[in-house]
Parts: sequence; structure tokens; C-alpha cells
Amino acid sequence: MRIPEQLYRNQTIHYNITHSPQDGVLSCGFLHKPNAGFSQSGLVFEHYGAFLLLDGSGTYTDSEGYEYELEPGAYVQRLPGREHTTLVNPDGKWLEFFVCFGKRTYENLRDLKLISDTPVVYPGLTPHTFQRCNYLMGCFQRLTEDQLSVLYLYSQEFAIEMFRYARNLYVDGREFARMQEAEELLNQRKPRFLNVREVSEHIGMPYDRFRKKFKEMYGISPGAYQIDSRINYSKTLLLDTQKSLNEIALICNFADGFSYSKAFKQRCHLSPREFRKSHLNM
Repeated sequence: MRIPEQLYRNQTIHYNITHSPQDGVLSCGFLHKPNAGFSQSGLVFEHYGAFLLLDGSGTYTDSEGYEYELEPGAYVQRLPGREHTTLVNPDGKWLEFFVCFGKRTYENLRDLKLISDTPVVYPGLTPHTFQRCNYLMGCFQRLTEDQLSVLYLYSQEFAIEMFRYARNLYVDGREFARMQEAEELLNQRKPRFLNVREVSEHIGMPYDRFRKKFKEMYGISPGAYQIDSRINYSKTLLLDTQKSLNEIALICNFADGFSYSKAFKQRCHLSPREFRKSHLNM
């Protein structure tokens, strides 16, 4: 998704509803952090703060020392009273949309199970989630101070919607990290391709739950995902080596050339020989 260039600047609006540092804060805005100097280490908020990462990447470490990889579409909560660290990758891309409101409001939303105390969830970055950022920013710009109660409500709705977008409930950040690790393992070629049960054991998740969660997140079973990965790797071997189909089949963890050719044709609608011939003659 393409982010408009004009948003890569700091644009924030802050209100103080009361003088309480815990419950009087109300703010939102876009923040561009072009280098690692904008990282924050050992920070503690008295109020609730959160941001949706729109571009860039980095890491977030929660109060228990657990580290989350951040990418566009991650919703990161700075929970009141908890130490956290956010490291910005210095590639100049980081852009976030943040929202802040009171600690007691956060606690009420949490107790009602409208949001959770999971530090990082993944609603994703879609035109609709991006539209919600722009909508809330527009409300802060248009509404006057005598309408702060409306802005306060809209800020809560934004946080609730981020959890709603995250798979209709929410995807636990730690579980998301485990699925990312599983994806890497399913793509791993050396020393060999692991089977799905081995991957589920490696990430410490029961086999049936792993298969269900992986399909929920990626829209495909882990077994089918891995076959696609093996087929894609075989294409590289077909074009960049002189290896026979049987050799390629074994390297890509197929029982023999026949089962490899069958799987290849099901996905690519032509045989490995036809694929090799058509691309080498281009």
C-alpha cells in the first residue's frame, strides 16, 4: 500500500482534559522517525499510548523482555506504568500514527475485553485501517475544545477497531511471532526441508493448533504452503542448473520425479520439462 509523501513529517495534536498525567492526556498524530536516534529505550508512560506502524520496521521489547519484530500493520501499545523499548531501523522509512488517552479509560476497555493487554497485535495495513487514521486525525483538526468528549470517544473507538481488525478478535503478538518463525522454517532448505510436524514441535505448538492458526493467518495450510515453497525453489534449480528431474525432486524433498512432476503440473499447469524448455528458449 502506497503512503502519500506529504505524510512523512510530524503532524500531532495534543489536549489536556485535566491536569492529571495519567488520565488527562488526549492526543494523536503522524510521526516520521528517519533514523535510529528516534528510538526509545526504557520508556514508561503514565497514560495509555499506542501506534499503528504505517511504514518502516524495527523491534519492540515489552516489560518482560519479550521482543517483537515490527512491520507495517503492527499495532503497538505503550501500556501505562510498564517499561518498554522501541528501536527504529535507520532506513528513513518509519512512519507511525499514534493515539493517547487516559489510564483509567484503557483499564475500562481492557476489563470489558474490548482491547487486551497484549503489547503488540497485528490488524494489518489496509486502505480501511489507513482511512481510520486519517479520519481520526481529521476529527482532531476540525473539532473544537468544547467537543473534547467526542474526540475522547473517537480515540477509544480507534483502539477498539485495531483489535477488531486483527482477525476480528486479535492476533496475539507472541503467537504471530511464532507463525513468522514457522514460515521461515517451512521455507528452510538446508540441511533439508522440515515436515509440518517437526515445525510445530520446533515452535512449541500442538500440531492441530498450529495447522489451524497458520491457515487463519496465511489463508493456506502449512503443508500446502511448504509444497508451494518447494516448487518455487525447484524452478530456480530448473533454470540455473543442469540437474535432472529426479535430482531436483530429491533436493526438494519429493519422493521421486513422478510425484514432483505431478505436484509441479498441478500448480503451474505445465510440466517441469515444459517449464525449463519454455524459459530457457526465451
